[in-house]
Amino acid sequence: MMSCSVRTWLCWHKVILLIVWVMLCLTALFRRQWDAERLSYPIAEIPIQIISQPKILFRSPLLWTGFTIGAAGQIINMIHSLFPAVPGLPGKLAGDLAISGDMAAENAKQLGHAVEDEIKILILHGALHLAGYDHESDNGKMARKEAQLRVGLKLPVGLIERAASRPPAAASIRGRRL
Repeated sequence: MMSCSVRTWLCWHKVILLIVWVMLCLTALFRRQWDAERLSYPIAEIPIQIISQPKILFRSPLLWTGFTIGAAGQIINMIHSLFPAVPGLPGKLAGDLAISGDMAAENAKQLGHAVEDEIKILILHGALHLAGYDHESDNGKMARKEAQLRVGLKLPVGLIERAASRPPAAASIRGRRL
């Protein structure tokens, strides 16, 4: 006679295997479309970038700056949890921001401005998303904020304005949605 915990484990095991099987089937169904549109598998994009350019990536000051900021926040909050007298950082971190230098360079070349400006535009756009803005549902609030900050930083046209000025079929660069 099986115990209740073993029976429960076997039921959950079946559910997890079913979910994995469904995900594999969906991947098989969508693979042709992804390949036809030259889209990489989204979950594999960052590891592919890391593997394909390890020397460039790990020598990038931008990577180490981001790592240092994230690590410092985690260390401060860890010390705060161990010693409540030490102040911690308020709130929770909103997420991560990943930018491909190669894609930024290609976009900058196509748009006719400096790579550094393109990276700044991408950081600005991503930081606004991390701050809680969403240009797809906020009735232009993020677009106005991005335009205001972009003008203050003396940056060329931003991502939202690029997408708005193009016809729907051309509102992407290298097959990616803006």
